[in-house]
Amino acid sequence: MIQLDNIIFSYDRKPFIEGLSLRIREGELHGILGPNGAGKSTLLRLMGGLLAPQSGRVLVNNAEIGLLTPMDRAKLLAFVFQENYTGFPFTVEQMVLLGRHPHQEAVIFDTEADKKAAATALDLLGMTGFEQRLFRTLSGGEKQRVAIAAAIAQSTPVILFDEPTAFTDLRYQSEIYRLIHRIARTQNLTTVVITHDVNLASLYCDTLSVLCRGEILATGTPNAILTEALLSEAYATEVKIIRHPEENVPLVVPVLR
Repeated sequence: MIQLDNIIFSYDRKPFIEGLSLRIREGELHGILGPNGAGKSTLLRLMGGLLAPQSGRVLVNNAEIGLLTPMDRAKLLAFVFQENYTGFPFTVEQMVLLGRHPHQEAVIFDTEADKKAAATALDLLGMTGFEQRLFRTLSGGEKQRVAIAAAIAQSTPVILFDEPTAFTDLRYQSEIYRLIHRIARTQNLTTVVITHDVNLASLYCDTLSVLCRGEILATGTPNAILTEALLSEAYATEVKIIRHPEENVPLVVPVLR
């Protein structure tokens, strides 16, 4: 479970998030939507302890995230960022093994358990056979798969995703969301996804929050909160809601004027 209670956060003494509260249930795939500058990435970093609120508290599985050491935080939650650059000639296997660091007593040795966890994660992401490929030679979609595999190998109950489909094409976008959805289900992970893609979030997320100007306008199921009025307010543009022909979830299309 992730719980934010009355969070206040400022940049350079300028209020950015004021009085924000949110509950995300255990095992839930939760999407956070909103326009550019709404505070989505800031909110994700507050959840993960990378930023500290000026007041309020963030609880992850009943532990106050700001009171934990970096190593203890890394045993509780994993991050998958939208960009996964490295200047080192790491192989795919080495990249995934980086996720095992919180569990290693000797930082220079990978145990058989570490290698097994990495292999299992790569298999789960369909990346078996890529172990000795250089990470930097992979496509954008393949790099995202490896980043997700590293998060899985980290063996945490919570994973936070910041725009996991950035820089990927239509095929990889839906594929990555299917993978995240399946992993959340099979591993019973509490999963949070920051995304600009309202329609993918509607298709795959259990619940959504719409964030605007540092404030959550609504939280609930896609069917409950993806309305023309709410989204037009959040994005300052007129939209129409249609229904997916197979899944019967709301899809958002812009109004052309």
